[in-house]
Amino acid sequence: LMGLGRLARTDGELNADFAHVRRLMTGYHGESSLVTVEVVGDARPRALLESVLNHPYLNAGSEFRNCEGLIVSLVGDESMSMEEVDEFMAHLKATASRAKVILGVHMDDAMGKGMGAMVLMPRRPMKAVHPASVKRENLQISMPKPSRTQPSSTRDFQQQQLPLVPISKGRFDKGEPNLHDGEDLDVPAFLRRNMILN
Repeated sequence: LMGLGRLARTDGELNADFAHVRRLMTGYHGESSLVTVEVVGDARPRALLESVLNHPYLNAGSEFRNCEGLIVSLVGDESMSMEEVDEFMAHLKATASRAKVILGVHMDDAMGKGMGAMVLMPRRPMKAVHPASVKRENLQISMPKPSRTQPSSTRDFQQQQLPLVPISKGRFDKGEPNLHDGEDLDVPAFLRRNMILN
């Protein structure tokens, strides 16, 4: 997830454009392989690519060699140079010569002296299902019919009056009333005017 998160960031040394990612992923409506590896030591670019190729998700690199597109996110500390990135890309292009590669490069001091890669490889597209080849079956679902009952005409409805009573003002009972033109505004209007609410 961190590799995918780094791709979304815009503060990298080399940022991936999501329009390119979308263009690469379009048409691959199946599975993708996501591989993350980290290496430490000498010859980091070659060791990193070897770790990617030997990852069990890639079937000894056979799928990797035949893929049509790759999304790669490289990460390293400040010691990772662009020469190492170029070397990794040269080895990658030699191994997966048909692949269109989208690359993101980010610096992260938490890597220590290591170098890491996240590789997302969309698998071959699934065979398209054409609507003409799908068998349509007529399914009949029986639903119970709603019973129709005649409304009773003997029932008469009557509007009732609600028992509205003024409630006490609590601790404000002893306060001065709000008067306007001789009317107490603390009493609701329907009570002041003796209105019946229907």
